[in-house]
Amino acid sequence: MRTTITDTATAATRRPARAAALVAAAAILAAATSACADRPGPIDPAGARARPPAARASLVDERGYSKLVVDAGDPSLRMLTVEVRGKGIEGALEFKLKGSFGTVAVPAGEGRFIVLRAYDAEGREAYVGETSLDVSPETNPQVEIPLKPAYGGEPLVATVGSYHAVIDPRLTTIEVGRQVELHATVLDPDGWKVELREGASQWLLEDDRDVAFLDIPPSDPLTAYLTVFRPGTFQLVYCYLEVNTCRRQKIEFVPAPPDEYVAVDAGGFHSCGLRKSGRAHCWGDNRFGEAASGRTGGTLAGFVFTQITAGGSYGSLGGFSCALDGAGQAWCWGKNNAGQLGNGATSSGSTAVPQQVAGGFTFTAISAGGAHACGITTAGAAVCWGSNVMGQLGNGTGGTINDFSAAPLAVSANGLTFTSISAGGDHSCGVVT
Repeated sequence: MRTTITDTATAATRRPARAAALVAAAAILAAATSACADRPGPIDPAGARARPPAARASLVDERGYSKLVVDAGDPSLRMLTVEVRGKGIEGALEFKLKGSFGTVAVPAGEGRFIVLRAYDAEGREAYVGETSLDVSPETNPQVEIPLKPAYGGEPLVATVGSYHAVIDPRLTTIEVGRQVELHATVLDPDGWKVELREGASQWLLEDDRDVAFLDIPPSDPLTAYLTVFRPGTFQLVYCYLEVNTCRRQKIEFVPAPPDEYVAVDAGGFHSCGLRKSGRAHCWGDNRFGEAASGRTGGTLAGFVFTQITAGGSYGSLGGFSCALDGAGQAWCWGKNNAGQLGNGATSSGSTAVPQQVAGGFTFTAISAGGAHACGITTAGAAVCWGSNVMGQLGNGTGGTINDFSAAPLAVSANGLTFTSISAGGDHSCGVVT
């Protein structure tokens, strides 16, 4: 007779694993004491939830089962099966685990014959291995189970040990320039999550080259932030120092895919460009911050834009820039002597930090002129702000040396709907329907 037990827990999302992944297992008979109710629950196969202590006590104490922690280390696997045979087991027990990691309950006793099979994303049997071990409260077996590939590829190795460390996500590659948040989990021989004392664990990067940096928050030793600077290869290591057990994960840092420019605009004395990713860069004259500090990314780092425009002219003696983000919000930076940043400020202060245009408008288009800018709202209305010395704001006023608006004003268009707009040196034009 074959008894099948299926793990229904949702598997945690995992990234591709190294070619030579590690399969780790830990087996030992759990002690039957009332103190179990005060310990954190055992990790389920997804490593995400804890079962009630009462269920664990009933399983171990009344039925004589022990936990077996299984880790294939390859998130591309769809499923693991663990088959257990031996004295006192009628037929065989077969456990099905979603993904590549989980815990199963193995009856305590001598000569337990265990067969582990791993299945790929298409449901094909990819690896198989077997071993025999004694499961008892007096021993913490430490054995290796070679897993032979069913069709090509490199073999895996399973181990049975006393403690087990897990790093999530399980990555094989990270793009340069990214920061990844990592989490570690330590399981005891019974498959229970270990509550770590201060100084009981350690994160390491094993390599001589300065290609990445690990930042570990003092308040949370189970979390680390990995920042990648340039291409290279590292061994990411997490160690549980109290029992000297470590998890190693080889990661290759690869160049990010090309991020080509998809738009460019020239102002009076500077230019701006927009990349496919939405990152913006400006270069040229930066006396008033119009090039956003002139550094790679500069004060534009962290912004993702859909449009960008560069303004300024010889007569304005300084430039500014504007852009739209994904939500249709307008941002401007640079010279503000005539309110061309549109942030409502009436001072002539300039800034390299993007300022949100006032009024709460959602824009579909924007254009920067000599010392003014114009935009089209989602309703098809046109608004302009900045200098109005020549009436370029289109609101029916202007023509004096000190005429300007630091916030958007509606263009007087008798209810016409605009489809495009362009701000020039001292004038503006638009297309209507």
